[in-house]
Amino acid sequence: MQVTPASYTQRVNTTPYSGNALPPTGKSEPVQKSSLMHELAKSIDPTNMSRNDARSIANELMKSGEGELSSTFMMQSMVLKVNADGSYSNPSEDVPQMTNKFNMFDSLKGQMSLIESITFQQILSKKRIVF
Repeated sequence: MQVTPASYTQRVNTTPYSGNALPPTGKSEPVQKSSLMHELAKSIDPTNMSRNDARSIANELMKSGEGELSSTFMMQSMVLKVNADGSYSNPSEDVPQMTNKFNMFDSLKGQMSLIESITFQQILSKKRIVF
């Protein structure tokens, strides 16, 4: 038996594709909706907001299921008013404390530095700490 070398030439044809190679379905691609977070980011300025603004943002975030982020804004909206009899209550929306503008970032930094200043020994000795 004799073995002879065979030479084969195969031609490769490629079809030029551009874009999506899937067949058209007749449906247009869905437009991505803007999330609540994007809408809020466009509409608020945390460096110049009132406590009423923080409360309304917290309520909207809670309704949309963003409870964790909602708590940050809700904490910034909480103010206790001392009544004549010494009890505490939440001020109404028209009280100056609720309408004055503040920088939420500075407020958060202040709260963090207060917590950092509480030493581990104070926590262990169970001293009363008033915030």
